[in-house]
Amino acid sequence: MKVKVRQAAIADEKSMVRLIEEASRVYLRFKLEDLKDCLGARPFLLAYAREQLLGFMFWGLRRPPLARLRGAGLANGWPVSNYLQALLPPSLELLRAQGATTLTYVGSEEWLTLPLQDHGFVVDNIIVAYAKSDWVVPSRGNQEVFVRPAQPQDSPALVALDRAAFDRLWQNTAQIFRDVLANYPYFVVAELDGVVVGYQFSSLIEGRGYLARVAVHPDHQGRGIGVRLMAEAIAFFKGEAARVITLNSQKDNQASQRLYRWFGFRLIGEEALVLRRCL
Repeated sequence: MKVKVRQAAIADEKSMVRLIEEASRVYLRFKLEDLKDCLGARPFLLAYAREQLLGFMFWGLRRPPLARLRGAGLANGWPVSNYLQALLPPSLELLRAQGATTLTYVGSEEWLTLPLQDHGFVVDNIIVAYAKSDWVVPSRGNQEVFVRPAQPQDSPALVALDRAAFDRLWQNTAQIFRDVLANYPYFVVAELDGVVVGYQFSSLIEGRGYLARVAVHPDHQGRGIGVRLMAEAIAFFKGEAARVITLNSQKDNQASQRLYRWFGFRLIGEEALVLRRCL
């Protein structure tokens, strides 16, 4: 079977939706309603044989030179080894041309994690999941901090905070913060003397709360700001009558996990791998 690989186009939307809905091996880190916008990004490669869509691979340059796998999938019956042989090399070539030097994948799809490790990816970290089913808080945190809703003009300060606080893989861009502001029901910043020193955003879907990110500038950590942001988030979930609150943490981030356990979060046994490959 001769496989052809090409860049995706908006005209491929229908065949992509069909494959995503029918295939059992699909990895998506974007909303299906955003598919049309993603199809024009590079590299978003498709594999065809006899006019049939066999698979796709989509990498996003989250913050060059770091590229992150945002979408992968293949038709039922097509071997994963053939899929990676067809789509990974041209993806790498295009990513190199765009200045990418590091590739990352974050997920728990068994059909993908081991095969990627056979293609040069190594385990960089492990993400663990926590949950709690009450609204109890052990402390309200630093009450001198002014907590207010995030605004579009906060973007430069938030980007700078992320660069100071996180590894490149976890840093949000200005566009990501704009998307969060537009789509998340809860997004606040913490100020001291008019300076943004922390932020927190959360989502809520069908009574299930997700504490997506708590961030405090390294220069202001240890002052109860993270505690304050956690307490404010749980108060939001209480107001929305969330049945359960979940969050994720890097397994080696013991300081953050101590804070989560103090707030009553408990490990639930779900893990995801962070894979990394240098080009």
